[in-house]
Amino acid sequence: MAGEPGAAFHYASANFNILGLLVQTVSGQPFDDYLTQHVFGPLEMADSHTTRSAARADNAAADYARWFGAWWLQTDVPAPATGMPSSTMYASAADLSHELIALLDGGRYGDARILQPGSGEAMFEPRVQVDGSTRYAMG
Repeated sequence: MAGEPGAAFHYASANFNILGLLVQTVSGQPFDDYLTQHVFGPLEMADSHTTRSAARADNAAADYARWFGAWWLQTDVPAPATGMPSSTMYASAADLSHELIALLDGGRYGDARILQPGSGEAMFEPRVQVDGSTRYAMG
């Protein structure tokens, strides 16, 4: 569904893939290389990967999916191999805590800065009305 930006809320994974293409175009690097160099590296996220194969090579846990709403079974459902920005980031809980610390500390983790001052606050500022009481910030 199309509309004026900010007028209504409609989630679309494609928007994150477009953002990844924008990152690639501006940086001149594949999205996964950019993420590894500019996010995973500075945030000391050594157990984070953009593809399932890299995560499995790093001894990541097996995938599980809920079947028929009742059973969790180990699965090997195909995953994008290209590191799509909307769907493929594999990280340990410890690594995700580094990312959360950076997001809550204005883009800093230790001595590393991955966001400009003010960008973190802008990411969390609710901008679009989802329903009568909920607002959505940047994804």
